[in-house]
This record gives sequence, C-alpha cells and structure tokens, in this order.
Amino acid sequence: SNMLGALLLFALVGITTASGNYCLKIYTKVNGQSPAGYMKVVVHLQGGAEHPIDAGKDLLYTGIVVDQCWDNPVENVKVTGPNTDGWIGTVKYSSPEDSGTLKKNMKCEDCTGSKKTVDTELLVEKEADNDDDGTKAMCQNGKTCTLTPPKQNKAVLSSAISPHGLVALFSVWVASIVS
Repeated sequence: SNMLGALLLFALVGITTASGNYCLKIYTKVNGQSPAGYMKVVVHLQGGAEHPIDAGKDLLYTGIVVDQCWDNPVENVKVTGPNTDGWIGTVKYSSPEDSGTLKKNMKCEDCTGSKKTVDTELLVEKEADNDDDGTKAMCQNGKTCTLTPPKQNKAVLSSAISPHGLVALFSVWVASIVS
C-alpha cells in the first residue's frame, strides 16, 4: 500500500513537470507596406540554452519573426535594432497553464521608453527618431533590451488546478487513506 502511494505521487510529479510547452511569438506590424527595419533576437531558455533567431529583412516581411515552443521556460529574450530603420511589432508568450494561448505580455525593464510592459507594441531601432508617446515599449539607440516573461506559477499549483492534477491529487489522497 505504501508502494501504491509512492507510485501515485510519482504520477503526480510526472503530471506537474510535463504539463506543456513554453511558446513565444514575435511578429511584425504590417500596415499594407513592407517594414523597413529589422532586429536581432536571441532567446535564452532556463538551463542555459541560447537560440539566436535570424531575423533579417526577408524574414520580417512575412510578419513572423519567431513562432516557436520549447520544453524549458524562456528566461529572457534579447532584442537589438542594428539598422537605422525601426522595427515595430508584437511579442506574446505562453506557459503550460495557458493551454497554448499566447496571452502573456513580456516585461522590458531596461527599455528606453516610459512603457515597461510589451502589452501593445515594441519598437526596436538603432537611432531614437521615434518619440516616446507612451503607447509602445521602446528599445532605441542600438541598445540591447531584455524582455522577460511574467513570473511563473509553481508547476504543482497550475497542475493541481487542471483536471489531470486534481485526479492525481485525489489519487494520492485516497492512497494515503488506504495505506
């Protein structure tokens, strides 16, 4: 009976650690005209993995810079505007508790403008020829800015709220009563 409890606890741990992916989507604002600017993007994952994104002009014309998911959480995303034309777009993030919906806004504490959350748009440029009107996060003067996802909830909590997590918690509870 103790073995059953241990197996069920192991199942609970498996559910909480493998409950989904961490996804990032960065896309260019396209207003019926080709965007002129581009940016350098490097995604850093927890655990040390680094993923440079080739975000040259050709890639940005399609509108999508990054649309990718990883097994490990995104620790941060470094963005730099290497040319004089600015890039404007949107950045969204999701973690397992979002069920694949890209709804989280990244933070940008070291952005050069007054807005520190990327909840509408992000402007990245080598110069500073766009005024800070407070409507978008801005990374100007060729600076490398660090975008961070919102703080993660503990996996145990998010899985405990999901139906699978409730079943596993209930199973552990029943196993403890039976043993």
